Amino acid sequence: MTLLFCIFKYFPYGGLQRSFLNIAKESQKRGYSIDVCTLSWQGDIFPFLNVMIVPTRSFTNHGKAIAFARFVQKQKLKKPYALVIGFNKIPGCDVYYAGDTCLAERLKNKYALSLLLPRYRIYSQFEQSVFNKQGYTHIFFISERSKASYVHHYQTPEDRLHLLPPGINRNCIPSQNQENIRNQLRKKLGVQEDIFLLLFVGSGFKTKGLDRALLAISALPITLKQKVFFVVIGEDNPKPFLKLIRKIDLIEKVQIFQGRNDIPLFLWGSDLLIHPAYHETAGAILLEAMLAGLPVLTTDTCGFSHYVEEANAGKVVPSPFAQELLNQYLIEMLTSPERETWKKNGLRLAENPNLFNRAEKAADLIEAIAKKP
Repeated sequence: MTLLFCIFKYFPYGGLQRSFLNIAKESQKRGYSIDVCTLSWQGDIFPFLNVMIVPTRSFTNHGKAIAFARFVQKQKLKKPYALVIGFNKIPGCDVYYAGDTCLAERLKNKYALSLLLPRYRIYSQFEQSVFNKQGYTHIFFISERSKASYVHHYQTPEDRLHLLPPGINRNCIPSQNQENIRNQLRKKLGVQEDIFLLLFVGSGFKTKGLDRALLAISALPITLKQKVFFVVIGEDNPKPFLKLIRKIDLIEKVQIFQGRNDIPLFLWGSDLLIHPAYHETAGAILLEAMLAGLPVLTTDTCGFSHYVEEANAGKVVPSPFAQELLNQYLIEMLTSPERETWKKNGLRLAENPNLFNRAEKAADLIEAIAKKP
């Protein structure tokens, strides 16, 4: 039996892409063959995947999405797939992995004329096709907040909705030589032990709020700002943010890296994760930081931000967002005697078995759905 996985873009360091690959690997272990439709693929193609690059002549993202959806429909006619699993919203999926925020929710405050733009119209139609209460697509959610938003707008029946575990990487649990790793990392970065090492991790710098983080650092009192170094890691174009960094005179205080595989080393070597996202379906990096014992400063628009509040492992900026409050929280977190408490509370996350095994749970559901008449 063959499964068809559909994802617009694959690159090694995106959260959606990691989930896609993990679920595909787990499904292959259970005896399924895996076909993949994608518009682009960066990095190695794994031998257990039959990857098909979708041809398109469109120069717009929504035009490419239309071409992608048509290709998938043609592929379904060519081959009897057990299930079609979408990691982006397209018509005709048996399963949709909800890694994107609800478009209807994001558009509710847009001007009426802007909603007539082709990109909004197409993406809205695709979302409606997936969540339509008369439809058949099963949806895999990764946060309760995301589920509630979609149900509010589409009233999708409960029997098609499935909540997956967060699926956190156990490699983030500190090793016995964490202190040595911390010292080595700081030595490589040229950061002294008395300097606060702040960390930002996320592909999609704009959505994840890198500008907000930079402005908060810029607003620090001068004596505190002198004791801060900021590391940014993610798969995105840094040029617009380098302009901001120069404008607010932080060029000597910031280092930007492309996506990489050694994120746990940075979690163990840093003093604070700052993740003030504009919107984020989940935010696995929040839990990975907690698992590593790293205090977290984030926004309540992240689906996993409630874990930070419930564990008392950092601070969460409420909506509506205020830059001044983020600035204030950053100062408090760098100077608070609670830092050790936040660290210990985050480390306790490893005791919760329900935070792991997302791929296994997803594969269980895929098998069950595939067997339904």
